[in-house]
Amino acid sequence: MTISCVIPVYNSERYLARCVDSILNQTRVPDEVILVDDGSVDNSPAICDRYGENSPVKVIHKENGGLISAWKAGVNAASGELLTFVDSDDYVDGDYIEELEKGILEGCEKQISACGGITEDESTGRKTGDLTNALPAGVYQGEDIRELRKNLLGNEIRTVSLSRCMKLVSRKLVLENMRFADPKLTMGEDVSIMLPCLLDAERLSVTGHSGYHYVKRQGSMVQGRDERMYGQIRLLDRTISGIAEEKGMPEGETQREKEYVWLLAIAVRNAFRGENGAREACRICLSEDTPGLLKKTGLKASSLKNSLLLYVMRKPTIFRASIVGTVLR
Repeated sequence: MTISCVIPVYNSERYLARCVDSILNQTRVPDEVILVDDGSVDNSPAICDRYGENSPVKVIHKENGGLISAWKAGVNAASGELLTFVDSDDYVDGDYIEELEKGILEGCEKQISACGGITEDESTGRKTGDLTNALPAGVYQGEDIRELRKNLLGNEIRTVSLSRCMKLVSRKLVLENMRFADPKLTMGEDVSIMLPCLLDAERLSVTGHSGYHYVKRQGSMVQGRDERMYGQIRLLDRTISGIAEEKGMPEGETQREKEYVWLLAIAVRNAFRGENGAREACRICLSEDTPGLLKKTGLKASSLKNSLLLYVMRKPTIFRASIVGTVLR
């Protein structure tokens, strides 16, 4: 089956060559590589054009519209039966696509092959964590994939990663679900496309391979204080709710509520980074009745960081929040 690799590009001149070279030097090179320049103002457009002089690279230049608009443009231009996405500041191992393709069944129109990845620190290049699927490696279809849909959201570690990266996805699945991807989303935007794709997929293959390298850059929304985060969480929750309702997601409301608690935990940690972090964290918890949601969902954490966050969220006082905020800041 033919494969298109879509790479959204925005001001990535420091990383772009490493990313594209890692795709072009695959043991199984994609049939086409689509670079979508999303209105970059650095040297990225020129770098894209240099790669575009040779097959199989195609280049799209567009006005800046954000990540979702960029990968949508790439999907619409793609001709491959399967899609894989790589962000322009990341890179992949040489056998990345070959390993993913091993999980593909010829002729299946709605399938996903998923792998894991490695998080690396931009400044040191050191590995800082694994991007793993909690689901054991194997093929899921029929009753197995129907059971899986009951447990896609609301877990401390994703049953299946909802990143659009680290996957080969049937283009048909993506096209049929692009309407859910709201360009206004700048946090958790991949959930808006991968959740409906997983709910529609007839076959899911999970490999034990971890060939994707996610490079953690300074200043990303989840790393630093961002005033938009709480609003983005509310928008993502509404998006998830709409997907769950339209797709008839099994145990959809329960999954959504658990997911929302974990999203609020991110908002609380984000609040700690502000000048009045403890007070803001408590305001979020009390306005959302987070203690009530935690009691209802019964969530527990395995990591120390998340255990401390849930502790504050269950009993939000300025004193507790100040202590935990100091530890986690």
